[in-house]
Amino acid sequence: MAEVLARFLTRSGESTLWASINPILALGEPGYEVDTKRLRFGDGITAFTSLPYFLSTFTNPDLTAFDADNYMAVNNTPYTGNLNTLTGRKFQAVGTGASNGPTGAGVNDLIMHWDYSATSAIQEFYNNEDPYTVYRRSKVAGVWSEWATEVQLNGNQTVAGNKTFSGDTTIANLLSTILKGGYTTTAVNDGTISSGSYSPDPLAASPGNMRRIINNGSFTFAAPTRAGDYSLEVLITNGTTAGAITFTGFSKVGGDALNTTNANKFKVFISKNTGILSASVMAMQ
Repeated sequence: MAEVLARFLTRSGESTLWASINPILALGEPGYEVDTKRLRFGDGITAFTSLPYFLSTFTNPDLTAFDADNYMAVNNTPYTGNLNTLTGRKFQAVGTGASNGPTGAGVNDLIMHWDYSATSAIQEFYNNEDPYTVYRRSKVAGVWSEWATEVQLNGNQTVAGNKTFSGDTTIANLLSTILKGGYTTTAVNDGTISSGSYSPDPLAASPGNMRRIINNGSFTFAAPTRAGDYSLEVLITNGTTAGAITFTGFSKVGGDALNTTNANKFKVFISKNTGILSASVMAMQ
């Protein structure tokens, strides 16, 4: 049997022509818009312009047009401007010169920006050198909040402000989940004491249970007045004009004797249990 070559032609025309005629295509009959390069298939009852386009994208057959309000743009060009003035919805690298990022922001970090309205938005910042830390802030009524760090269970971070923990919040559980890797701290410097009274406070403006002072004159070492039960360690270093230290307010003070020799050091271990305060002095030389 001889081969017969045939050409199949689809009904075609510009979109404006299709709109003006707006025919009803038969079931399965294709109609092609030559200027938009899009195709519709008839169902025998619906006018052409009311038919959906066929396979606008391979990933979303129902997509008829790109809607910027529902999609996030990914930009590979590093942003070097003011992060406060970002608009739209985008995920972008941060370049040299970018301003108003969180502390520690660097080149090649990533910023996610999402506008909810003209005056409200949210930003998340991802530090490429610290994969465990994510910074977040929001804009309300045109004003950006401070950057806040999301709480992570890995890596080093500072958690500020009041926090509410849900679930098992027993000390045993917190120790086994949050502190299981151990932790370090830096003793708080309470400065030079040369007269008057010194009373250590674990929740002072600079909080901490390990503290240090320099003795440069006679003063009174008063028992802490902070409520609750706790332990404190205070390192005393004698200065060139160190004076006698008098303890007051403690239920019991024991240990080594203090002196006024320049550069000598002493540790004072304080314990408060059920309101009873004790101090123990250990000479470090």
